Amino acid sequence: MKKQLKMRDKFLAAIFITTAIYLLILPLTGYFYTSRIIKDKLVTLTNQNLEQIASSINHVIDDMIIASNVIVLDEAIIDLLLDKEKAIYHKMRQVESKLRVVEAGNLYPYNVETTLIDFHGNIYTTGDIKRYDYDQVIQETWYQEALESKGHFKWLAPTDTYFKAYTNADGMTLVRLIRKGYYQSCGIMILHVYNEKKVKHLLESEQALEGTHKLLLNQEGDVILHTGQLQDVQAYANGLKNDLNNNQQHVTIDGIDKIMLTHPIAKTDWYLIETVPYGSVMAEEINYRNFTIAINVIFLVVIVVLAFFISEHFSKSIRNLSRLMHRVQQGDFSVKSNVTGSYEVNMLSDSFNAMVDKIDDLIKTIKEESELRQQVKLEALQAQINPHFLLNTLNGIKWLCVIEEAKTAEKMLLDLGILLEGILGKFNEFITIEDEVKCLQSYVRLQKMRYGSLFDVLYHVPEKYKHIKIPVLLLQPILENSILYAFDEKEEKGLITISVREEEPYILITIRDNGKGFNYLELDQLRDEKKSKYSSIGLKNVQERITLYYGHDCGMTIKSGNNQGTIVTIRIKDKLDKGGVV
Repeated sequence: MKKQLKMRDKFLAAIFITTAIYLLILPLTGYFYTSRIIKDKLVTLTNQNLEQIASSINHVIDDMIIASNVIVLDEAIIDLLLDKEKAIYHKMRQVESKLRVVEAGNLYPYNVETTLIDFHGNIYTTGDIKRYDYDQVIQETWYQEALESKGHFKWLAPTDTYFKAYTNADGMTLVRLIRKGYYQSCGIMILHVYNEKKVKHLLESEQALEGTHKLLLNQEGDVILHTGQLQDVQAYANGLKNDLNNNQQHVTIDGIDKIMLTHPIAKTDWYLIETVPYGSVMAEEINYRNFTIAINVIFLVVIVVLAFFISEHFSKSIRNLSRLMHRVQQGDFSVKSNVTGSYEVNMLSDSFNAMVDKIDDLIKTIKEESELRQQVKLEALQAQINPHFLLNTLNGIKWLCVIEEAKTAEKMLLDLGILLEGILGKFNEFITIEDEVKCLQSYVRLQKMRYGSLFDVLYHVPEKYKHIKIPVLLLQPILENSILYAFDEKEEKGLITISVREEEPYILITIRDNGKGFNYLELDQLRDEKKSKYSSIGLKNVQERITLYYGHDCGMTIKSGNNQGTIVTIRIKDKLDKGGVV
């Protein structure tokens, strides 16, 4: 037999599962929900911070553009660059003087260096002129690109990447072509802004999280500016190079999950990047999640322990009732439950006692009904061999043998054999209506040989009712009463009609005669077997068998009156088709 869990164990399992789901999923759900909110908030704040920093960088770029415009639009500087006759010493002093004025007026917050290159082999600079070699400069890629730019800005950063032969300082550089009018080129301007003073602090923030890094990169991923303690800044930048154009928000760098945001710098091809370690952002949230889970686990253990003792208390009463039920199962109906507990347990205990009493009463009733059934069956079998019936039949056979020289006697013996076979030769309690009718026909032929044509019997049994089974010898006693007592004082020929019809859910069998009928006193005697002088088996016996087999809603009714005939109606059920005991 498959082992089943006890109610207590099921209760504990249900408590544990439901509580565990709630106590463990709740903090996890809260963690994922709040972490997403925190991440979204961080992204928003970081974007705002990047926009502010980008605005500061754009301000530097605008200052460089304004300064460069002052230089390239200065007619005096342009004339000096075009003048081939004037001595280089005087030209250099005048150009460099104007350049320093521009730097002081427009670029005073920065550490800058301005350089002009004409097309006559001369270089003018506010820096160290010794670092420049004209023949080398005009071979540089950025120089050739500036010539072809038609005066457009060319931004180069970091400075030492493109101008390593001339300077070793980091910074941002603007290179542009100087023209007079629209078509005449005068020279090339180089404006360096180094990563000092104001530029050095552009990326710094007072409220940056630990492990946060900000970088300003060019299109190739070279570092222009940066913050944070990094041993190899360029290697770190190389790890971000592939994500510059994707605006990724979640990346992994050196095995560490980070939130990465990018912001382009207008007028250049540079990118401002900020990376924030995801662990730093979620450190407090993770600690809170772990703390909540730990508290919930302790709470879960406490709940399970309490549930165990509570379930043990409640299941104790159920176990006691179960033991009592086992005793009832073994046949002991004397047990009584005195189990107490909750309202439901008390109700169950009372119901158990009522059930045991009811079962005990039912067993006694079934035993009594079984004994009554056997008694009725014995009475029916005894009635089948009623000496009076056999004596009358054999007496009729004797006289007919004398009168008709035994031919009619042969017929009587044949019908008697059919009749006895139907009522004595079968040991089943039930017989079909069709077989019962055959027995009645044989019985009627025997009685007609005795009484002559005093009566006729008609049968109205539709085909669909012939298969229905009824108790043996159910109709014969009623028919016998009609033959023996209905027509003895009547002059006209008697008629007995046996019919079967349906009145859902009952089957009605009617035996009707046009005999002399009964008065009320005779009807009372007919229903009382001890006082009855009519039936050899007793109509009460028939009534008891109907009630026994079909229930108290079935039975037999008799309607009669003086000179009005008699109608006997038997109400039964088609037990064979309706799923009964037959």
